[in-house]
Amino acid sequence: MTHSANTWINVRFRVTGANGTTLAARAWADGAAETNSWQYSATDSAASLQGSGSFALLAYVAGNTSNGPVLVSFDDWTVKP
Repeated sequence: MTHSANTWINVRFRVTGANGTTLAARAWADGAAETNSWQYSATDSAASLQGSGSFALLAYVAGNTSNGPVLVSFDDWTVKP
């Protein structure tokens, strides 16, 4: 996927398991079909990461970014059990 300015990217995250929690993510361009496979997946069993927590959305732009300012928007955020 190639991103162009002023276009939307859909992102889906999935968190599963305990005492071995897996985080998975996939992204696709707005208007395109959602991919069936997870593009990124990682599992961690660290005890400090196995407790209950909360949800947040953050955006990060590296300090060496040369095409700023960059606008980031979040829309239709849903958290499900």
